[in-house]
Amino acid sequence: MPGHAAFIPYGSDAIADYLRKRLVLYPDCRIVGVSGPGDILTSAGQLRELLAVMKRQEFSHLYSCICTNGWHFYDALELLEQWKQLQYITITVNTLRADSFLHIYGGEKDFQSVLANQRGLLDWAAKRDIRLKINTVFNRFNQQEIMELWHYLQDRYPIAVFNLMLEDIPNEAADQKARRMGCFRETMARIEQAGFPVKKNCRHCRSDSYGKW
Repeated sequence: MPGHAAFIPYGSDAIADYLRKRLVLYPDCRIVGVSGPGDILTSAGQLRELLAVMKRQEFSHLYSCICTNGWHFYDALELLEQWKQLQYITITVNTLRADSFLHIYGGEKDFQSVLANQRGLLDWAAKRDIRLKINTVFNRFNQQEIMELWHYLQDRYPIAVFNLMLEDIPNEAADQKARRMGCFRETMARIEQAGFPVKKNCRHCRSDSYGKW
């Protein structure tokens, strides 16, 4: 479940041992997914440990998948270039507008820096034929621009699938949540009519998830 883990294997040997046990339980598995703790592109040490494992002959048949917001792409680029088995990337993109970004994230990160890193990651992945998925969290600040956002991305990058998720607001009043759900469903209907490839069986995974859903 997003934001939760049974345990976190630290160190290459611990990661390798975990994979061996998983492959015994799921022998047909061919994809190793990485979605935490935190954003993998901000954890150079953990990324190096994972790469050391993935380069071992016993795991050479496995592909890799990451979920990231892409904010630190250029910091991790040197390591990503070494990750030959990386075939799937999910990127959380909630807005391309500076005003919406400020409302959603506050002063957590410079908008232009984030935009440059996300575009850099999209360009880099597209050139390597990596399968791209876009996650977008539907909230009151970006709900009017989602069609515009997705059209922009679809026109410029080979997006394989889009995923729209409703923002989780703790202790929200039932009538307010019902109104948000109504807006969400209306947006989904427009998205489907526009022909976007939307993933319908996964509405909860994203790189910035936390807590229960």
